Amino acid sequence: MIEKKTINPTNAYIGARLRQARLMRGMSQKDLGQGIKRPVTFQQVQKYKNAINRISVELLEEFAAALHLPIGFFLPGQDIEFEPVLTPSEAQLLECFHAMSAKSQDALITLLKDVRRIR
Repeated sequence: MIEKKTINPTNAYIGARLRQARLMRGMSQKDLGQGIKRPVTFQQVQKYKNAINRISVELLEEFAAALHLPIGFFLPGQDIEFEPVLTPSEAQLLECFHAMSAKSQDALITLLKDVRRIR
């Protein structure tokens, strides 16, 4: 009988935060793995995300740098504030939104909520 490996809660938290940061930055697992000093495969990034393999502090520092986040972002019990990085289309959308009147902003928000419900 094969014994099931227990996943450490801290490793699971770090893996979840790695995924959250990667998605927040619009990066694929492959892009993240290739964006560090010593590149790793997307499969390895997936193993870190799923807490199957542990991430060394050195590697976590590299991931943090690639994702433009402080290392504390990935650690449990840290209340780290950071500047979110917007994609070019998000920045353009925000710029247009701020140029609109309050009435137009409200109408756009209503429209977007309706579109989201239809999906």
